[in-house]
Amino acid sequence: MNEKDFKKRPHDIYLMIFIYLRRKDINPDPIFKKIGISYEDFLTSEPFITDDLSDLIWNEAIKLSEDPYFGLHFGASILDHAHGHILVTLIQHCDNIENALNCFCRYHVVVDDHENKILTDPTENCITLPWIERSRNPLVRKHQAEAYLAMMAEMIDHLSMGAIKPCKVQFGCNRPRDVGPLQRIFDAKLLFNQEIYSISFNRDELKMPIPMSNLDFFKAIETHIQACIKNRFKTNTWRDRVANAIVDNIYSERISIALISRKLAVSSRTLQSRLKEEGATFSQIWDKVRQDIAQYYLIEREEPISEIALLLGFADQSAFTKAFKQWCGQTPLHYRRRPA
Repeated sequence: MNEKDFKKRPHDIYLMIFIYLRRKDINPDPIFKKIGISYEDFLTSEPFITDDLSDLIWNEAIKLSEDPYFGLHFGASILDHAHGHILVTLIQHCDNIENALNCFCRYHVVVDDHENKILTDPTENCITLPWIERSRNPLVRKHQAEAYLAMMAEMIDHLSMGAIKPCKVQFGCNRPRDVGPLQRIFDAKLLFNQEIYSISFNRDELKMPIPMSNLDFFKAIETHIQACIKNRFKTNTWRDRVANAIVDNIYSERISIALISRKLAVSSRTLQSRLKEEGATFSQIWDKVRQDIAQYYLIEREEPISEIALLLGFADQSAFTKAFKQWCGQTPLHYRRRPA
């Protein structure tokens, strides 16, 4: 497994950010210089986007916009620059709006590999879509959450031709001095200082049929989108699943077989057995992922070697250097300095 075998972060959401900035007459070039990836790379390939790079893109976009409601305004306008996107086309051909929401959450992975869920509350007869936080940057988290909530509000408004509004919107932050921008987007009850960011709709209203939807067209698009997901995320083996789970959690948690087993909803013993059937062990996969990430950081990034060592779970730089020499036959410093 090399660097390109990592679980890909779908980059559609970043392209949408760049398009949004340009439509606001804001040049996104400083972002490309900061992350070391060109706009052409996003258009023609699948650049390797880590959580850290994702945070950097969002943070730089927020600063360039000089808009305290960047996420809100970006999310509210996302349909304007996502015409023709396969996911937008798919939901427009669902038979009703509730099924469109289910499809959006099921296939949202083609836009951004962020988890999406739908919660139902029988006592209030409503459907709630929570924002599942991933970023470690508080500012980025806030803007990502507001972008998601605004996008869902605008999507339902579009599909219902303005007939359906949220019944409530929850924010995991303090109430801002000016709630006008939020009220204009959501036109609903706004609740602040909540445990999560979420948006809720009346379930009965979501039974509304979508005008001019085409079931045959929907089935054809769904088949294609499933093929796209299968090709993008190769998780047919337990070896792949473990590697992807490690990449997903290496930036936020201490990696262990117990942790990865929990993430994959199996016992540690079962996971070890599944890997043994494929001729692999957890420690082999963990080492290979660490090797690939180490090589990527040493060549593409400027973090000190000591920080890379800590990121990859080594006790100190000396232990990392010893492991790296076993992997690549040279020290991390020599690897970083080698000719391109």
